[in-house]
Amino acid sequence: MAALESHTNLITSLFNTGLTHAQIASTLQQMNILPCSEMSVRRFCARHELKRKRQVSDQALERAVAGPIYETGPSYGLPYHVEYMGHKLHLDQNEKLVMFGVTHVLAVDGYSSKIVAHSTMPVKNNLVIYEEIYRPAVMNHANRCLTEVPEELLPCASVVANMYEQDLGSSLTWVSTFGTDPFSSEEDRIHAEQDFAIDYPDMSLLFNHVVNGDHTPFQDALTSLMNVIERYV
Repeated sequence: MAALESHTNLITSLFNTGLTHAQIASTLQQMNILPCSEMSVRRFCARHELKRKRQVSDQALERAVAGPIYETGPSYGLPYHVEYMGHKLHLDQNEKLVMFGVTHVLAVDGYSSKIVAHSTMPVKNNLVIYEEIYRPAVMNHANRCLTEVPEELLPCASVVANMYEQDLGSSLTWVSTFGTDPFSSEEDRIHAEQDFAIDYPDMSLLFNHVVNGDHTPFQDALTSLMNVIERYV
């Protein structure tokens, strides 16, 4: 590398024109400046602090870095935040014994780290994962807020709907539970819905029975609905 010291100005000029270390070495070899290799040119440039300058100014670089930091915070990425049990579900799998026909998949609640569902299968199968892990986990553990939250701070949906109606009054448009409205007056419709709600206050329970293959409660509800309609039509 000492042989290159006498050609410092030439090498600096070639470097500033944008040539790579290999191209500079090739140019020097064509000029019979030996010994000269890519590695010797690289060491020469490092010794003389010849470094490539990017085409991005310091101000532009600071703006580019400040944008993501402003969105995500000073730490890398967004923090994993869970407010209550059932808010987020994490699915994980263990395939260390897959060569023996054993694959274990489990679902972990993001708030409590509790294993809410798991299953073992020969190979990973999405249908099995849905039937034995995801679906049971969602049905049994989803949307379970902490019991420490008082009811006045987290009222149920029906209470919120009544509060909303009291604030807005007649500006709300109610959709009839019975689809096409068969009633001649609004009072008859309200009385019929109230009578039906006495026996079946939560329609989601009926749908849950149907989803799980039990159609009897839903059929009984339809019979009760028809009887209620007959009294007011």
